[in-house]
Amino acid sequence: MYLRLQEPRNKKTAVEEQLVQEVERLKAKDQNFDLSKRLSENKIMYNVLQKEKERMEEENDLLKMENSTLLSYMGLNYDSLPYQAPTSNQGAARQIPGLVYGNPYSGIQESSAPSLLSIKKCPTCKSDFPDDLFDHTLEQHMQTLSLNCPICDKAFPAKEKQIFEDHVFCHTL
Repeated sequence: MYLRLQEPRNKKTAVEEQLVQEVERLKAKDQNFDLSKRLSENKIMYNVLQKEKERMEEENDLLKMENSTLLSYMGLNYDSLPYQAPTSNQGAARQIPGLVYGNPYSGIQESSAPSLLSIKKCPTCKSDFPDDLFDHTLEQHMQTLSLNCPICDKAFPAKEKQIFEDHVFCHTL
């Protein structure tokens, strides 16, 4: 008789153990589901943030182009801005902010005696020209290095061809 009473208890404890294991398995499954759901939400959030980052980078690039265009309309470029750190070749001849081609009096010698070889430099390409060269020859040389708007005669450096084309296009709008 004692065996018969113990047998249902053994079955009962076996069933209880199975139930405990099943509860643990369901808890783990539920936890996995929650983690999977969080992972899915994080992936969605990552994609949204990635697209936002790309949009912000594009907007930043557009603003940089607009800033460069506006500076070129003012006759300035990034190199002439006062807050820029000087490069190694600017150490000896410091540029004064606000002057496009530097200080016009910086080349004047202390002595009044003329130098043996006077040289003019093209402010755009830094080419050397003899001092006895006529000013209109230097002016013609400078015109070949720039693009002039056929509508308003504004001059653009040849290296800024895209800005020049955009400017001319704006006249047609």
